[in-house]
Amino acid sequence: MSSTVERLEEATQCACSVLQRSAANLLPPLASPDQHQGEVPSLVQQITALDDDALSRLMSDAARGRAEFDTIITVAAGVAAKRSERSQGQAGLAQRNGHRNAVGFVQSITGSSRGEAARQVRLGGAMGEADAAEQLLLMAPGGATSRSDDSPTGDDSGAVAGAGGEGGDAPKASAALPWNHPVTSAVGAGVIAPASGDAIVRGLGGPSPTCDSETLRAAAVEMLDEARTMHVDELFRTARRLRDEIDPAGVEERWQRRYDNRSWIMRRNNEGQLTAYVVFDDDSGVFATQVLDVALSPRRGGPRFISAEERAQADKLLDDPRTNEQLAFDTMLEVLRCGAECDESTTFRTHRPAVRVLVTRDDESPSGIADGIGHLEGSDDAIPLGVVEARLCDAGSQALIVDSCGNPLDLGREQRLFSAKQRTALRARDGGCFWPECESPAWACEAHHNNTWSKDHGRTDVADGVLLCKFHHLLLHNKGWKIERDTSPGGTRYLLIPPASVDPERVPIELRSKSAAWLHHRRRTLRRCMTASGRTAAPPPAALVART
Repeated sequence: MSSTVERLEEATQCACSVLQRSAANLLPPLASPDQHQGEVPSLVQQITALDDDALSRLMSDAARGRAEFDTIITVAAGVAAKRSERSQGQAGLAQRNGHRNAVGFVQSITGSSRGEAARQVRLGGAMGEADAAEQLLLMAPGGATSRSDDSPTGDDSGAVAGAGGEGGDAPKASAALPWNHPVTSAVGAGVIAPASGDAIVRGLGGPSPTCDSETLRAAAVEMLDEARTMHVDELFRTARRLRDEIDPAGVEERWQRRYDNRSWIMRRNNEGQLTAYVVFDDDSGVFATQVLDVALSPRRGGPRFISAEERAQADKLLDDPRTNEQLAFDTMLEVLRCGAECDESTTFRTHRPAVRVLVTRDDESPSGIADGIGHLEGSDDAIPLGVVEARLCDAGSQALIVDSCGNPLDLGREQRLFSAKQRTALRARDGGCFWPECESPAWACEAHHNNTWSKDHGRTDVADGVLLCKFHHLLLHNKGWKIERDTSPGGTRYLLIPPASVDPERVPIELRSKSAAWLHHRRRTLRRCMTASGRTAAPPPAALVART
């Protein structure tokens, strides 16, 4: 496996060669090379002159180089933190340079944000601890490295196994190494970027009485496979969902911790103007986000298929001279003023903000709810059973009967537009815009017919529809993209087919739900099917309950 220096040299050389060729093409042909002396096109000119393929290669090479430099800075930040520990007192590295801690020291050198410096110190420290533990195992009597093929570094746990004879007296490496060792090893080997490694570690959290190190280690290895196809934000959300799945007993503690962190701080700035800093808990965060998304929908590319009255209100909002930030402030203040008497048709047109809780019904569970947890629609956060039951008492429930693959029942072709109940089902299943990496929430999306309603006689059924934001809905229809439903025996999948102009081979891209509740339901159903010995029939329909 190549070293960090070798990978960095390769990425740098590739990027430099692209720029050098571009610079050479920009200079006019002259009789003598000496006539070009001192003539160097600007970086903007060099990059602007590149064709699309060369531009993509340059960005890819530069990104690889940046990731390697980031790894170096991360490891160095961890070493700097070790040399700046409190036990060092004023003799510590950061303290000698006038900083309270290593984060301030790293920030002053790199010029990064405080959050980025904290991430580098945090991950660098974890890499240092894992490396120290590995070295101790190597130094143990009879110690030897033993790597398998299950991890990016050739080791499913990143472990160093003892070779202490037939009796197995040597210490077990997986028990001696930190649970996050597979992640830190992958970062050090250049398999994933440091930002991705930090996202996995933060998302999975740490060992607790309800989730031991070995369980977390296995989850970390699973997340390394996801890291190859996900950006950092999506990777963090996926890791958080996986933690809730492997540690349902800890959901209440994590929910309570976030709930206790809620705060509203008001203070005056240097000009004497009152400002506010708000930290939302899970429930109120979803509600506040939906209030603004619904109120500012036309400004944020909301659905186009609306009534004439809604269109008139949308046009009025688009012509409003206030900025989005001013409109957001005025909307929240108006909600505070109106309180419970607020007329939703005035502020929110036809859709009133509400927080919907999704759970999977399980008649075999004492509570009647699978794993004793629920999920907030529009959020990756799991909530404990007590909160679900309180919401049930307050607002009741609505059942959506689904098949074993999580698809709601069909409702036919009587109308072109999806009904309110069908949209509720789509929101519960898709969790937002179905397009890869799009983060548009479900309530800001449009329902797309996979088979064109007028041209292909597409049915207005939930199974034949997906949620797309306005931008991606128009992109799909106008640029030759297509979404197909695959009903193979392995389960229903939705595939995004790119146009030939984007991918000449038109390789399908599998679409993934953004709904934490739906993903939990699917994985749970698959586990049950796999463990039911000799079972060939599809499992009975389950019910996903939407509580509003």
